[in-house]
Amino acid sequence: MSRVAAIDGGTHSMRLLIADVEEQSGQGGSATVVAYPLVRRTRTVRLGAGVDATGRIGARAVDAAQSVMREFAELCRHFEVDEVRFVATSAARDAQNSDVLLAAVTSTFAGFAVTAQVISGAEEARLSYLGATRSIWGQGGSAGCLVVDVGGGSTECVVGTAHRHAAMSVNVGCLRWCERWGDADPPSPEQLRAAARIVDAELDQLDEGLGWEGVRTLVGVAGSVAAVTAFAMGLTAQEVARVHLAELPVATVMAACAEITASSRADLAARCGGDPGDLDVVVAGALIWGRIVQRVSERTGVGFAVTSLHDVVDGIAVDRVGSWPWRAGGDGQSS
Repeated sequence: MSRVAAIDGGTHSMRLLIADVEEQSGQGGSATVVAYPLVRRTRTVRLGAGVDATGRIGARAVDAAQSVMREFAELCRHFEVDEVRFVATSAARDAQNSDVLLAAVTSTFAGFAVTAQVISGAEEARLSYLGATRSIWGQGGSAGCLVVDVGGGSTECVVGTAHRHAAMSVNVGCLRWCERWGDADPPSPEQLRAAARIVDAELDQLDEGLGWEGVRTLVGVAGSVAAVTAFAMGLTAQEVARVHLAELPVATVMAACAEITASSRADLAARCGGDPGDLDVVVAGALIWGRIVQRVSERTGVGFAVTSLHDVVDGIAVDRVGSWPWRAGGDGQSS
């Protein structure tokens, strides 16, 4: 057994999972990875702030990322982590100076066995699928599963089973869109319609690239999906852990997305709690998730959407062992 710290350097937030993982031999030479999550942390960084316009990660964003990484490094020392694996995603893919971020990772985690890399959209999708579907496998089913990760800079989609998958990444993300809307709070109906047309055009790639045949389960991951689900369930930001594996009818999801995109950040904060300064990404994420849920429902007849709080960090931790799927020993402590 080894203790791994998996870190997702996302466009909007940076997330940490510390877990004990081990590989166990199964029947016929197969292997199962058993994971025991110990701690989870999520911190808002907005690494992708301005990247859509400038093509560079700003100095302020690097400083914010390094501050969070110092917090994470302290946790890694406290938990006596054996290995740190850091992956940077959409913002770093788009930025010309992503090497600055990777250098900051290496220096901050000096003393650990650390791997830091910028991963492709397809690889991000694969890791999200790996992390998200472990919960579904634990319930005895994964065939025909479509996993959608609505991120800050891009959205990853994977369709497959425990033994095969097809992955795609499209450049629609919640931070990317809320920056394009500027100070609009909420975005105007014209802005929402224009955004929906562009999102739909990006999603057209999925029709040919992924295909919908056999899709029977839709799983959404990441903060925006969790926020939409919590909103639909009448939960506050402090109760978001209760959305894990929640299954909502498509009509309920669509209604929640429509209400969120029509609401101001102040109204959302009053109803659900949370920092109004961070709720702009939820509005954009609701638009993206709503368009995806509608498309999947129309193409496949799927009537429900499942929310998973297990995602790319879980995939990062397990993938280093080199085999999947996995079964979990717990969820760890979140804050």
